[in-house]
Amino acid sequence: MISTKGRYSIRILLDLAEHRGVGYTPIKDVAARQSISLKYVEKLMPALKNAGLLDSSHGIGGGYRLNRACKRMPPPASGPGSAAPSRCGRATMT
Repeated sequence: MISTKGRYSIRILLDLAEHRGVGYTPIKDVAARQSISLKYVEKLMPALKNAGLLDSSHGIGGGYRLNRACKRMPPPASGPGSAAPSRCGRATMT
């Protein structure tokens, strides 16, 4: 079972992947799109950044973005249900 923090972290990462062509994304935009409390997202973002998954920028036009380009990911090796490989759309981030 995945914890609430884990589920929300995955939702945040997917949201940033879907909107990565716009540069840095403000936390409030992610929270609004995902219907997650802004305060909760503010607590999760630093942990995701410290894990090396996100890059951040302060000031006007600042926010968070994925630290790595999206790549085709294989399905999990085990687990219930079926999982198809996923691919992020749009141009990859450099």
